[in-house]
Amino acid sequence: SCIPSWWRFAPPTPKMAVDLWRTHLPPGTPLTADVDLEALAQRYRLSGAAIARAARMATAFSAADPEPAITAHLLDQAAAAQLDDEFGDHLRTLHPAHSLDDLIVPDATLHQLRELLAAYRAWDRVVGAWGSRLATGQCLAVLLHGEPGAGKTFAAEVLASTLGQPLHVVAPTADLRAVFERARQRRAILLLDDAGALLARPPLLQELDRHTGLVFLTAHLTGPIAPAVRTR
Repeated sequence: SCIPSWWRFAPPTPKMAVDLWRTHLPPGTPLTADVDLEALAQRYRLSGAAIARAARMATAFSAADPEPAITAHLLDQAAAAQLDDEFGDHLRTLHPAHSLDDLIVPDATLHQLRELLAAYRAWDRVVGAWGSRLATGQCLAVLLHGEPGAGKTFAAEVLASTLGQPLHVVAPTADLRAVFERARQRRAILLLDDAGALLARPPLLQELDRHTGLVFLTAHLTGPIAPAVRTR
C-alpha cells in the first residue's frame, strides 16, 4: 500500500544527525579523540535508521579489541556501508592497504603513477586557485587500460591506499549521476570498473565534466581512444 506523503519523515538535518549518532552510540564504549560527529554527519547524509545500524556495526567491530573503543575509522566504515546498501550490487567500498612497493610495473608506468599522486595532492590548490576560470575540466580522470589480469584495478587500489582514502568500485550498470553525486559528498575516489562500453556515452562524459575529484576508469581497449574521451 502507498504511504501518505504526510507520514514520511524528512531526512535529519546535520544537527539532528549528530544527536542521533550520540543517542545510538553506547555510553559504555568510549570514542577515540579523532571522532568528530559533526564532520561525520556532514559527510554521510543518512536516515535515522541507517545511523542506528551504523552505530551498532561500529560498536560490534570495536568489541573485538581487548580495550573496546570506537574510532573515527570504524564510524567511517560503518557509515559508508549504509551508503553501499543504497546501491546494491552496483557499488562496493574498498579500504585497501597496499603500497607502491606491492605494484610490479615498468619504470615508465611507475613514474606516471607517481606523477598522478603528486597531481592529486596538489589538486585542491590547483582547483582553488584556478577553478573559477575553469567551466569544466576540474576532474582528475585516469584511464587504466590493458589486457584482463594486467593489474588495472589493483593499481587503482594501491593509489587509493597510498592517498589514505577509500575506493568506490562502481559497476557499469550503476546510476552514474547518483554515484558521482555521492562521491562529491564524500570526497571519495571512484573506480568505474570495466568502463569500455561507457567511454563514448554522453552521461559519463557529462559527469566527468562536472566532477571535481579523482576518477579511475578501467577498460580493455582494442582500438584508438575517441577524441571526446581523450580530452577529458
